[in-house]
Amino acid sequence: MIFRKTLRSMIAMSEGAWLLTLRGVQLGCALLLGAIVLLIDCGGDLITNYRQYITALSLNELCQAVLLVSLLASVCVEDLNRRA
Repeated sequence: MIFRKTLRSMIAMSEGAWLLTLRGVQLGCALLLGAIVLLIDCGGDLITNYRQYITALSLNELCQAVLLVSLLASVCVEDLNRRA
């Protein structure tokens, strides 16, 4: 029952909230792709490519932060649109 209510409210989101959500997911995918490319280029040798490895881990963490912020922002935009 809760899932249906959540799904209906997601479908009824405003255009601005959808835009924030989609752009956040797109940016997160781009960051994860960059992290994967860096890890593949690293080749498993963490001693000589330590900076690449740390950069890839940072991109992974940044992706999670971007997704969290974009979803929270879309909820705030949706709340403002429903109040107005």
